[in-house]
Amino acid sequence: MDTSSVEAAFLLLMQWLYRQPEFTPGMLEDAEVRQFIRAHADILDKAVDYAIEQRPLDEISVRRLKESNYVFSGYKTFHELNEAFPSLLDENGGRKPFEQFLNDVQKINRDYNRWYLQAEYNFAMAAAGMAARWKDFERDGDRYLLQYRTVGDKRVRRSHRLMQDITLPVTSKFWDWYFPPNGWNCRCTVVQVRKGKYP
Repeated sequence: MDTSSVEAAFLLLMQWLYRQPEFTPGMLEDAEVRQFIRAHADILDKAVDYAIEQRPLDEISVRRLKESNYVFSGYKTFHELNEAFPSLLDENGGRKPFEQFLNDVQKINRDYNRWYLQAEYNFAMAAAGMAARWKDFERDGDRYLLQYRTVGDKRVRRSHRLMQDITLPVTSKFWDWYFPPNGWNCRCTVVQVRKGKYP
């Protein structure tokens, strides 16, 4: 996954922020901020597109996933701006030169737009793939039970390990809460199993 477009858009966002006397949530409506939100959401949308190439998904579900990507990107942008804004001022309360400010916010750029974005991309791809799988399960109705499965290695979180082999009908409320992905970089899945073979 190439994050360079978002990292470059961050520079433009910081140029915009540098010109602001304050930062408020309403400023997310500014064109420059919306442009950054869109650049971030586009990366997540590519993850959805890749996943649905592997396993097709209906148009309404794809639209909802991409709308969710945009909303998430907006929240994340707010946090980036909120974290970067205090860096405008030096220890005496004066405004730093732009180059110093930009240097000081590079950790935010790396963390949010490289490292976190990789996990978010993986999550968006997994969510799209599992949404397509869920649609398949719904089509099959109650002919099968669903079973939660982990990868089974030492990287599996304890809370996910505890769900290994939970086997329930597709109509169970359990799936409303625990259908994967269950967190960043979750590798769990759900499979159909024959009734009577598993308790």
